[in-house]
Amino acid sequence: MTVWRAIRPLDVLYLRGNRLFGAAAGHSEALMPPWPSVFAGAIRSRMLVDAGVDLGRFTNEDASPPAGLGGVLGTPAEPGTFRVAHVALLAPGKDGEPGEPVFPLPADLVVVRESGKAASGCGGDEKRSRDGLEVHRLVPSPWPDAIATSAAPQRALALRLSRPAKPETGWWLDLDGYETWLAGETPSPERLVAVRDLWKTDLRLGIALDDASRTSATGQLYTSDAVAMARGAGFLVGIEGASDGDVPSEGLLRLGGDGRGAEITAWSGPVPGDPGVRPGEPFVLFLETPGLFPDGWVPPGVDPESLRLEADGLTARLAAAAVPRAQVVSGWDVAAHRPKPAQRAVPAGAVYCFDRVSGDPAASVESLWRLIEARLGGGWDTVWKQRRAEGFNAVRLGRWPGEAGRD
Repeated sequence: MTVWRAIRPLDVLYLRGNRLFGAAAGHSEALMPPWPSVFAGAIRSRMLVDAGVDLGRFTNEDASPPAGLGGVLGTPAEPGTFRVAHVALLAPGKDGEPGEPVFPLPADLVVVRESGKAASGCGGDEKRSRDGLEVHRLVPSPWPDAIATSAAPQRALALRLSRPAKPETGWWLDLDGYETWLAGETPSPERLVAVRDLWKTDLRLGIALDDASRTSATGQLYTSDAVAMARGAGFLVGIEGASDGDVPSEGLLRLGGDGRGAEITAWSGPVPGDPGVRPGEPFVLFLETPGLFPDGWVPPGVDPESLRLEADGLTARLAAAAVPRAQVVSGWDVAAHRPKPAQRAVPAGAVYCFDRVSGDPAASVESLWRLIEARLGGGWDTVWKQRRAEGFNAVRLGRWPGEAGRD
């Protein structure tokens, strides 16, 4: 069972990524959408406070599980069943209330603008108009024999247009567009949501402090990006491994850097449906949150050489993939009082296409973390256990695009 919660910021948010800054005139960029660990930490902390747990003692490495929540939250060294399983943004609704969920544009979708249909406005005040936009889906196509190798997927995700066109960025998909994509079809431009309608960044100026004197350090000015969500916009988080009564359904959270305030409420609105991928059908896997895979960009269960997937009676071939440039995920281990190891991650939005399927494709979603644990063996340590609870590797199953590739 998935427990859904809406989280609406009450202030600007400091959502930092992996890049450190500290030199004079340094700048800290915001990371949007944030890592799922931001929500996992905020919700878990609130659960502990509601249970009367001393947070200072609970973060010790030898801490005992909290009474009543031991199996759900576990300890910092041995997390329980709690896991962030889905993350989306909520677009602004009516009267300042959250609207429907929106999702990152899948990497196999390309948004271009028709010739002569320039967006209105100019510079940083440009209005993101849908007029003249086209949405195309990359189609898995066989590699030419001359360049096909066993070290790459057997197909390339190809797109051919009759004219030159530059892809546009800054777009997300609404719920209807996302479900259309999951069903193997191409969403229409009307289903696009402009980033500027969801959030904006607000530049903030700060002054570094001298550790000895606790006064401002000479020449140590820095800037950082704060995220200002649109009125009514927020986040939608789906949690597994906990009951509805375990997860707070009202009140406040401390969210992101500096613990800025956010409101948490139960969510009874729409969520993505099941696209109905049948056993034996080609399918796609979509990363809703960054993927941490032991074999780099290759999903767990896929042999890096043969590109064959085997998981709980499912066999398939990784035929093609749309994988954006890798990012790095790290963070601070509160219990151990040290940084977490930096790990290369596949960004959210990556798409993996599988054909030559035997068995139920749902097994690829259900067994993902078990496959990672089996692949790591003795390397399955506290860091990986924490990453599971934090919500990395959240995947969604979709249908193969169109009718192609059913060989």
